[in-house]
Amino acid sequence: MITILSIVAMLLTWVPDAQYVRFGAAMALLWLLPGVAWALTLDGDWFERTVLGFGLAFVVNGLATLLLHFIPGAFPITWARLVYLMLALLPGVWTTYRCRIEETAVLPHTIQARKWNAGVSLAGERTGRLRSRLFSKERGINFTPRFSVYALLAVVLIAGLVRFLNLGYSEFQGDEAVIMRRAAQMLAGDDQVLCLHQKGPVEILTPMALWALTGTLNEGQARAPFALMGVLAVAACAALGTRWFGARAGLCAGLLGALGGFGVAFGRIVQYQNFVIAMGALGLLALTLYAQHGRFRDLILSALLVAYGLLAHYDAVLVAPAAFWLWGTGFVRRRATWRCETRRVLAAALVGLAVLGLFYVPFVLNPMFSRTFVYLSDGRMGSGGVFHNSIRNLWVLSTFYNALYYVVGLVLLIVIGAVRKGQPVVAWLYGSIPFLFYSFLVIDPRTHIYTIYPGAVILAGATLAWLWKLLWPKHRLWAFVFAEVISLWYIVCAGYIYIAYINHAPEYKREWPASRHPLYPTTFELLPLYGHFGFPYRVGWKAVEMLFAQGVFEGTYASNEEPEITTWYVRSAARTMCGNPDYYIVAVNVQDVVDIDMGELERDYTLAAWVTAAGRPKISVYQRGVLNRDPFTVAVEDVSAAFDVQTTVAAQTSALYRGMYPVNMAFGDVGHLSGYDLSSAQVRRGELLIVTLYWEALSAPALNYQVFTHVVADGILVAQHDGAPACTHRPTSHWEPGEIVRDEHAIRITASVPPGQVALYTGMYDLLTFAPLPVESGENAVFLQQIEVLP
Repeated sequence: MITILSIVAMLLTWVPDAQYVRFGAAMALLWLLPGVAWALTLDGDWFERTVLGFGLAFVVNGLATLLLHFIPGAFPITWARLVYLMLALLPGVWTTYRCRIEETAVLPHTIQARKWNAGVSLAGERTGRLRSRLFSKERGINFTPRFSVYALLAVVLIAGLVRFLNLGYSEFQGDEAVIMRRAAQMLAGDDQVLCLHQKGPVEILTPMALWALTGTLNEGQARAPFALMGVLAVAACAALGTRWFGARAGLCAGLLGALGGFGVAFGRIVQYQNFVIAMGALGLLALTLYAQHGRFRDLILSALLVAYGLLAHYDAVLVAPAAFWLWGTGFVRRRATWRCETRRVLAAALVGLAVLGLFYVPFVLNPMFSRTFVYLSDGRMGSGGVFHNSIRNLWVLSTFYNALYYVVGLVLLIVIGAVRKGQPVVAWLYGSIPFLFYSFLVIDPRTHIYTIYPGAVILAGATLAWLWKLLWPKHRLWAFVFAEVISLWYIVCAGYIYIAYINHAPEYKREWPASRHPLYPTTFELLPLYGHFGFPYRVGWKAVEMLFAQGVFEGTYASNEEPEITTWYVRSAARTMCGNPDYYIVAVNVQDVVDIDMGELERDYTLAAWVTAAGRPKISVYQRGVLNRDPFTVAVEDVSAAFDVQTTVAAQTSALYRGMYPVNMAFGDVGHLSGYDLSSAQVRRGELLIVTLYWEALSAPALNYQVFTHVVADGILVAQHDGAPACTHRPTSHWEPGEIVRDEHAIRITASVPPGQVALYTGMYDLLTFAPLPVESGENAVFLQQIEVLP
């Protein structure tokens, strides 16, 4: 059945003019069907097999996408379909092979293989006398889980509802737009993009695989696998809590995790966080099974899962102390020999390192790695001492992403549970190591504190189960009161999740503090400047693009919204970071505001149009000059479908415009001047000559170079404009190899410029030493063309 469904799903990804059919088929082919297939091949309880199977499906197809990307040229979409189909069928092939092996007669080499798999020998029995008392106290792990189907369905249903409802409402945020643009560049054949990304590749590979199969992608579709991974992360925590504390504790942990604000927020955007949570929890679950059964395949599976979590982000390394503890307790309990265990650990380590090496070896060897290292070491770890106090930042963000009641309740439950004896140490390591790291070692933790919450909900869930066991059935009245109080608390916390993430009238974060609900108090007034993800926000950039695409508006624009967002949505017009654009596009409730010249806007521009979202004005479009008509209104809902159909890889990569007049000249190893645009080849004295250069970055230089544009008459400099590229907004030290930088220069032609033909030159020089940057031609500047100066 899996085979037939996988073939059908692959064929449906070719169906033309059926965006949602292709999307559903791609989701099934990439993750849903392989997840079920892998679950059927694993051993153990049905729920553990299911969550591990889906985790393995994401790992296998993610690594396949990475390997396909390494093939030179554009991403091979046809071959990718066949590869994904074969990987969906691989679990069935593996099961058939295992069945044949088991039917084979028991031979001497088979006995030895079974010893390898079990990790037990006669010598291991003797080494059992040397077991560590420290490890032998790990008695809380539950080796006979009993999962309730209905309870787990309730956990998955709640987690899915709060992550999938209104998933496509919000426009892409800045980081999401960057990830999607990089995915488009990789699909188009850019081999350097992954090494330019300052995080792991998983958050790019995931939408990239989906986009390759569907051809078009909107916000909800791009976020769907991340929401699915968020549900898997909750289920993994439930399974882990069950293994460590019992079925009731696992259920409570799952319910608490389903309403975790960080998990909900990161399940509603295109980013890596839920991959880190899920892969870390699943890796610990596989390692827990290895500690019990000693199956070598469980150790390999754990190495694969944790390594893929590290491909998502470095945060995954924080599970290492808990993983080491699980391995140590399992080693002592199974009484394995050092020789046998060393061989197995080395084999698993090699598997994990091979997975990591696929990306991190070229990443570290790339020249851009130095910039990433500085960003992580100085920008996040900080300087001026080893220890920092980030408790306040942790508290503010925690009580904004979650209801205050939720955070206080978790803290109280964890404190109460601390007095309970016989708890697995691994659970405390899982929760406390991220807390200590981001509270005292990182100066700017921001939302990376999400790593604290998987361990926290497991500990809190264990306390809830323990308190219930104390009350029921001996104190039934108090047990009912306790259940009602916890249920009310849970419902109130769920209400906050709805208000903050699902409801969008008002948009909770963007209209803060006016959107603050009286039922949910806070202990702060001002939010941190950074670290707000997943909250609803839509202003209508799709409508702006359609106005430019249809020719209603023509020319350049400037905006108070960050370029990462506007350049994703507005493909038919060029954004200028300088003054005097053809249009000013002003959005409301912008998070990362870009300054614009309000004086120029009020003086020289007229309101031309409004863009509404959900009936509310969200964008004001101002056009230069005086208009002879009233402003009109466009609703983004009316044009979203037309925009989504056009969201193809070609649409996002063809926007790399390189100028009307080609130049094709290299300036050292800094940039390649592809071409330029000119406002006019004739200019009067007293007017501005606008020269727009298009640089293709060749490297990421450490120095900032100035760009000059000179007007020369009879060998004498008569007019000029010098400055960092894009009116200082894109200094060369921030360039990324391969990107196109639009660099605009406005040269004032003064009355002293003689009329007639003058020459236009451009070049670069070191801002500190004023030394010119050599040009490929051997000169210090490049001649562009003759300009006629009119009286």
